[in-house]
Amino acid sequence: MLSRIVLATVILGAVSPLQAAQCSGPSDLERSIQTAPSAGAYSALGAWFAQHHQVNCAVGAFEKAVQLNPNSWQAHFNLGLALLESKHQNRAISEFRSAVKRNPSSVPARNALGAALQAAGQWDEAEADFKAVLQLDPHSTFALDHLGQIYSAERRYSLAIERWQEAIRSSPADPELRISLGVAYANNGDPKRAIETLAALVRSTPNSAAAHFNLATVYADN
Repeated sequence: MLSRIVLATVILGAVSPLQAAQCSGPSDLERSIQTAPSAGAYSALGAWFAQHHQVNCAVGAFEKAVQLNPNSWQAHFNLGLALLESKHQNRAISEFRSAVKRNPSSVPARNALGAALQAAGQWDEAEADFKAVLQLDPHSTFALDHLGQIYSAERRYSLAIERWQEAIRSSPADPELRISLGVAYANNGDPKRAIETLAALVRSTPNSAAAHFNLATVYADN
């Protein structure tokens, strides 16, 4: 099954004095934090660290933002993303839950929570979360795709096919969705539809190695 989970996982401990000393951001942000520390300033600093691939420093900054404004769903969301980048899954899930609790209508927060739960193997909870996303945004390609991934992993191929068909209607230019659909057809005992889907993709994107490989695999198996 094709998987496109892009979120990683993380748990943050306290930042050590040495680590803290190594976390130096732009001078204007550092001065702002020294003179008037705020959740917004720490969030901006965390974003700067994240953009410069200083993940541990980003986690520390976002933690301070959460401490200063624990009711901010954005602060919990940003901390969750940073924790995922540093590969601490359980803590990231907890932060995403906090973000969703504070803003249940946030599609990005719910998608992030669902993907983190999926990566942790908590498929039932992930499925429920992605279904909640579709109540907010019925055309969310991310949620539809990840539901397809979950159903395929559970060998519920008919449901996976339905979700990927909907995802393709939302994002028709995404070739990976069509590969996933073709593979699901094959796994569901429908090689004809699998070949039609993958052959059409090969014609439209002849440089796609994945499309060629999966089409050849279906032919070889049938």
